[in-house]
This record gives sequence, structure tokens and C-alpha cells, in this order.
Amino acid sequence: LLTLFVAPFLVCFVVWAGRTTVRSNPRLLVGSVAAGLIGLSGYAYIPLAAGRSPALAYNHPVTLESTWWLVSGAQFRGQFDFLSQQGLLDLRESLPALAAVLISRGTAILPLLGIVGLMILVHRQRAFGLACLAILGMNLYIWASYLRLEHYLLVAWLLLAIGAGVALEALARSGAAVGQRLGPRVRGRAGVLNLGRLGVALPLIAAIALGVVNWRGSDRSADRSAETFVDVLFEALPQDAAILSVWDASTPLWHAKFVLGLRPDVLVVDDTNVIYEGWWSRERRIAALLCERPVFVIRLNGADLDPTRAAYRLVPFVNVRIGRGGPTAVVSQEVFRVEPRAAIERDPYSICVPRSTGSRSEPR
Repeated sequence: LLTLFVAPFLVCFVVWAGRTTVRSNPRLLVGSVAAGLIGLSGYAYIPLAAGRSPALAYNHPVTLESTWWLVSGAQFRGQFDFLSQQGLLDLRESLPALAAVLISRGTAILPLLGIVGLMILVHRQRAFGLACLAILGMNLYIWASYLRLEHYLLVAWLLLAIGAGVALEALARSGAAVGQRLGPRVRGRAGVLNLGRLGVALPLIAAIALGVVNWRGSDRSADRSAETFVDVLFEALPQDAAILSVWDASTPLWHAKFVLGLRPDVLVVDDTNVIYEGWWSRERRIAALLCERPVFVIRLNGADLDPTRAAYRLVPFVNVRIGRGGPTAVVSQEVFRVEPRAAIERDPYSICVPRSTGSRSEPR
């Protein structure tokens, strides 16, 4: 997603900055296009890998249509607004939250220095400076329009750091120039040298200070919350259980099952599985699973369980801490056991339905 909206600005900058060279040697442009196509050819690995029957297939992208659906991000288009007018409103409304994130991670100094430095860069090297500003603006726009996840600001932080470096370099040069003009007042060349050293020391001190301030909040070396979540849930689940999960919880469960080899008997059913396998709704998938497995469900948003509650009885089973929008388990959620209502308890197989016909099917 970020590459899609960053690359065009870099391509435009390269073509503009090297227009004279490209005009005199068009083969460079042909070579660049060929290199780009070679890079895109990496996507050919997706259908090749999917065709080898992997343990976990994401929409089974073995055809051109399903591969393009995956690569183009079609499944996420309903989650962002940056292709509509609402995106601009989202950006405006997110400015206070954006400022809070930037200040908490980099203090007010780094973002301000970064903007000043990028403006200096526009003055010195207009094409590159404008490209950096355009990429920064687009990155902030994507962040505001799509879930506002902090790791989507990595490009913005990189550009602000570049801008801050330019600003500090300009400050050091200005200090040296002032020292030269003052002459004897700063003890000649020694004074000028000291001002230059100060210009180098200030950004180094600032970088170390930022690292110290943010170290505790950013260091995840001792974070075992995902492992704890998996251990607690897998220990509680009975044999051959099925759990209908949400992406934030599904990924550590999949890793534990398919990579670490833990609890191979447990079936993890994500929302994506419900859609890609043609069940159309979580309740229909539950109907088939109740015929053969103990069924459990976990959601981040309690309102998501309303349709399930209307069709089944949900019994609190175990409370776990899971991640939400980040790598650390930060929210406590209840895992529910799904049971048929009293009206169908006498004939549980009456709720077993296939994906399309609605008639009874054999347990799977």
C-alpha cells in the first residue's frame, strides 16, 4: 500500500532529475522499466506457492483473478476512504491524534525541525524536496484514512528525520558563518571549530535523548504476551476444538499451530476463512462445525457477536489478553463456547447446512 503511493513520486523525481541523461540515452529508461517488471515478477511466486497445497492458503490464489484480487488489496477497500472525499475529512479530524503521536514519539522538536528542513531542501534541491513533501503528505493521508496504525508512519518518520538532519546541518553552517564574522570575539578558528562541533553534538545528543525517552515504550524484547495468549487458550481448549477468531487473534494461533506444531487438532477459523471458503456468514460456519467439534468464538468488538447470540447460546469459557492493532496483547477479551439453543438440542444435526443449498450435510 505504501509502495503504491510512494513509488510514483520517486519515479517522477528520477525522470525529471535525469531527463537530460535519459534523453541522450533512452536505453536507461528501457532498463529501468525492465528492472521494475523483474521486481514485480516476484508476485508470480504467490500462485506457485498456493498451488503446492500449503497448510494455510489465503483465498487460494491459484488463478489470475484470485491472485490479482489478493495483490490489489481488494479485500481492504472497504476499510479506507482515501479514494473519496471522506479521506480529506478523515485527515482533518485526525490532526490532533497525529500531533499527539508525533509529539509523544519525537517531542515537538523533531517534527518541527523536519518540516523546516524539508522546506530548506525544497529551496536547495527543488525536485527532490517537493518529492519528499509529497511523499510525506501522502503517507500522513494514508495513515489518517486507514486504521491509523502507528507503523504506517514509518515513512513519515524517515522523511522527518531527513528534514531534521538538513535543518541541523543548516544551523551548523549558520553557526560557523556567524563565528567567522565575529572573528576575534570567538577566539579565531578555535571558536569557529567549537561552534561546528556544537552543531554536530546537538543532533547526536537529541537522537540519544529520543532513544532513551522512547526505549521503554518501544522495546519488545521481553514481550511474551502473544505466547501467553496462545498458551492460555490452547491449554483451555478441549480436544478437536474449533475457534472462530478475528485476525489479531488468528495470526498467533496459526503460528503456534503451523510453525511451532502446537495443538494440530485445533481448527482456527478466521473471518477470511469464512469468506474465502464460501460460508458467507460466521453462523453458517458454526452450524457445520457444531456437528463435529466443540466450537468457541472470540471477537474484539462485542457487537460482532450479536448475530451469533441470536442464533446460538454463548457461554463464557475463558478470559484472555490479545493484541489489537499492534504486536502487544493490550485488551482482555472473553472466549465463548457456542452451544445450540434448547429448541435444537434434541437434534443438533438439524442445524448442519452446506455452503450453498441450505440442506443437511455430513459433518466435516
